[in-house]
Amino acid sequence: MNNFKLNLRVFKFLSSLSPAFFPLMFLRQVLSNLPFFFNLWISAEIVNELVTAESERNIWALVCVALLGNFALSATTAIVRHYENKASTNLTDRHFAAFTKKILSLDYDKIESSEIRDLRRKIEENSYINAYGWEYFVVLTERLLGNVLNIAYSMFLFAEMMILIARFGLNLWVILLCLGIISALILSVFVSRNATKKVSEKRKAVGEIMLDANRYDSGIPSYTAGKDLRIYKLRNVLGNITNHMLESNIKG
Repeated sequence: MNNFKLNLRVFKFLSSLSPAFFPLMFLRQVLSNLPFFFNLWISAEIVNELVTAESERNIWALVCVALLGNFALSATTAIVRHYENKASTNLTDRHFAAFTKKILSLDYDKIESSEIRDLRRKIEENSYINAYGWEYFVVLTERLLGNVLNIAYSMFLFAEMMILIARFGLNLWVILLCLGIISALILSVFVSRNATKKVSEKRKAVGEIMLDANRYDSGIPSYTAGKDLRIYKLRNVLGNITNHMLESNIKG
């Protein structure tokens, strides 16, 4: 199973536990990222009105729009965040309930077999060290949504800037500004990519050291591992012996 199918499976499973969580997360991301671009856009409109000095009433109208817009965005974001937190709590509780139900439905020798114990150890170590698991999946989904929305807002502002350039014509300063913006975006992509790569390498190296340490620590008392499982697997034999002894005592 490749990563895309695995992530899609996790997304469907988490959505089934709390259907409102991911839509509320998306809506909150829209509202959280919107104020920066809204203020940037409204500030540019106010500056344009000040430069052209067409109407003082338009300037005051834009100022009122800025104030009311920020208030409305803040209030709506707070409301959406409240319901998102409730949906997140439901997701955590229902995930724990589903996990507990699955564990209780398994037989003891399946839970405590050597293969399952090794798998559980690897899952726990990776979850603590490399932040794997469904909770980190939620964090990465939130980051992905935020990046996609920022790109969409940036494209909108860039398109508006191109329209203004086409309306008022090009000059040297406008060309230099466009080149500077494009260069900064390209540079930020490369810097972010290199930083992410180095962080991943460091985390992998640290994770391997911690895994070795955990194996060393957990290996010391390992001679007792499986004793209770072996006794559990002998339950039928022990039961037959007990029944035979009881029958012998009754007959004797």
